[in-house]
Amino acid sequence: MIAKTDIADLEVGFDIPAVPGMDEADIQTPCLILDLDALERNIRKMGEYAKAHGMRHRSHGKMHKSVDVQMLQQRLGGAVGVCCQKVSEAEVFARGGIADVLVSNEVRDPVKIDRLARIPKLGARTIVCVDDLANVAELSAAAARHGTTIECLVEIDCGAGRCGVTTTPEAVAINVPIPTSVARMPEDCPAALATADCNTSAVCCPMRPLSCSLMAFWAASRPKARPAIATTISRTGAMDVTV
Repeated sequence: MIAKTDIADLEVGFDIPAVPGMDEADIQTPCLILDLDALERNIRKMGEYAKAHGMRHRSHGKMHKSVDVQMLQQRLGGAVGVCCQKVSEAEVFARGGIADVLVSNEVRDPVKIDRLARIPKLGARTIVCVDDLANVAELSAAAARHGTTIECLVEIDCGAGRCGVTTTPEAVAINVPIPTSVARMPEDCPAALATADCNTSAVCCPMRPLSCSLMAFWAASRPKARPAIATTISRTGAMDVTV
C-alpha cells in the first residue's frame, strides 16, 4: 500500500479530492468513491469463486486504475496479477509493486513496444497479447535490446471483430515457439495459450462459438504437446458462463 501522508500538507482539488468530514456534495471530481465493505465482499466473492473452480484469477485494472485496489484484490481475493489495457497502465502498476502484469491487448507502436520491453526491469513479469507473427518479432527484438523477457498469449477473436486471429491455423502458427525469440510462451502454462476477447455480455457474445474455437485450437495444438489453454474475460458478469 502507499505510505500514509499528512493531509494537512495537501490541497483539496489539486492534490486530493476530499478530506475526512467533508460533505459529499463538496468532493472534487474525478474521484474514486468506494463502499469499502461492499468492495471487500465482492473481492472475496470473486476470489472464492475462482478457487472453487480451480482457476487462477487475474483482476483487471482498467476500471479502477488503482494500485491500492489491486493490492487489495491480491491480498483478499487471491488475484495472481493484473490485466491492463495499455502500456502506460502496466507501467504504473509495475512501479507500484504489482509483480505480474498482462497487457490484454496488442502493442504495435515501436515506442510503446520499447517501453513494454523495459517493464520487466521494474520487477514485474510482463505478458502481452499477440495475433500476428510480425508483432512477435517486434516484441522479441525489443526484449533482446533490453535483456528482458516478454511472454505472449495468442488472442482469438470470438466475435467482437476487434483483435485476434479468426482461424485455428492462424492461432497454431503464432503459438509455435521460436527458440531464438526472447518473447515466449509463459512457463507456468507452457502450452497453447489463447485469450478470448468477450467485451460484451454473455447474451450478446454467446460462449458456444468461443468454446468451439478454443477446443479446435486445443485439438490442433495437441500434436505439438501443447495442450493447455488460458482464457481471459473482461468482466465478472460473464464469469459463470466462461467457467
